[in-house]
Amino acid sequence: MKFFVVVVLLNERRDTMEQINYLIELEAPIGIKHGKITAEIDGSEIAGILNVMNADNSFTGTIDENGCCKIVGSVRSLLYTLNYIATGMMTKEFISLALKTDKYILKITGGADSEEIL
Repeated sequence: MKFFVVVVLLNERRDTMEQINYLIELEAPIGIKHGKITAEIDGSEIAGILNVMNADNSFTGTIDENGCCKIVGSVRSLLYTLNYIATGMMTKEFISLALKTDKYILKITGGADSEEIL
């Protein structure tokens, strides 16, 4: 099963939008889960949806011009909800986040979806 992440970047200097697709993996205590992220970046603000374990999980946060980001959200499954604060990088080529919860540190990694690159 193949998933992808859509990230929309707003470039204030050129007044253009870019769309980036990622394939991601979430390293969870119950094993690696595949999913997708849809994020909208407006200047230094970021908001979006993390879709993993058949649930849409919203998040919000900040991102700088180099792609360093800090986001806040939660991950839901059938049995639990984990609130997190995540830090990491989101660029045109990759995404790498560490999600810190009360009990765990979950990792999200992914690369640009080569089928979506034109």
